[in-house]
Amino acid sequence: MPSHWFGRWFGGPYLRRRRVDRLLRVHDGSAACKSRAKDFFPCRTSRVTTSSIQHHLNERSTDDSRTAEVVEFGDCRIRIVVSRLYAAIASGLAIGAIGALALAADQPWLFPSLGPTVFIQAVTPHEPGARIWNTIVGHAMGLGAGLVALFAFGAQYTPAVMSGEILSMQRAAATALAVSVTVGLQSVLNAQHPPAAATTMLVTLGGLKPNWNTVSIVTVGVLFASVVGLFVRICHPAISRKDQS
Repeated sequence: MPSHWFGRWFGGPYLRRRRVDRLLRVHDGSAACKSRAKDFFPCRTSRVTTSSIQHHLNERSTDDSRTAEVVEFGDCRIRIVVSRLYAAIASGLAIGAIGALALAADQPWLFPSLGPTVFIQAVTPHEPGARIWNTIVGHAMGLGAGLVALFAFGAQYTPAVMSGEILSMQRAAATALAVSVTVGLQSVLNAQHPPAAATTMLVTLGGLKPNWNTVSIVTVGVLFASVVGLFVRICHPAISRKDQS
C-alpha cells in the first residue's frame, strides 16, 4: 500500500495539521509557497493552495491574538490590584515618615496640604504634578501668593476662619486673589501642582500664620514630601520601567 494512503486514512487530520504548521513557517505569501506544498502534500497537491494556507494562517493569528488578549487582560487586572495596594500602603508610609521626622525635631512639618501631594505621588505617579519640580515650585508659588494677597488686603489682622468661625471680606478677597495668582504662576512655570492651592488657602484663611516661621515650616515639609515622594514614584509598579524624571 502506498505510504500516502496511510496518511490519508489513519493520520490525515493530524499529519495535515503538522505539515501545514511546517509550511506556515516558511510561508512568504508568494507563488513559491504552493510549490513547496507539493513536497509536504504529495497526495493532496490539488487541494493545497496559497489561499487555503493564508486562511489557515489567519485563523491561527486570530486564535493567538485572542489568547494574548486574555493573558494581557489577566495581567492588567493583577497590575491594577498591585498598584492600588501599593498606593494605599506607600501613601501611609510617606505621611508617617514625614510625621516621624517632625516629631523627632519637635517641629510642625506635617500640615494638611501635604496629604494631597502624597496622594498624587502614590496614586498618579505618572502625572506631571507628581514630579519634584512641580511639588516644590507649586507649593512655593502657593505660599508666596498667599502671603502677598493676605498683606495686600490687610487680612492678617482679621480673625482666622477656622478659629473665629467667621469669614471676613478681606480674607475671602485675599483667598480668591491668591488662588488665581497661584494657578497663573504655575501655568507659566509649567509647575502645575493642585495641592499648592490648599497651601495658599491655609495662609489666607488663617490656618498658617503669616511669619517667617511658617515659611520655614512649609519649606522643610515640602522638601521632605518631595524626597519621600521621589522614592514612592521610583518604586511604584506602574512606572518602575519608565522614565523617572
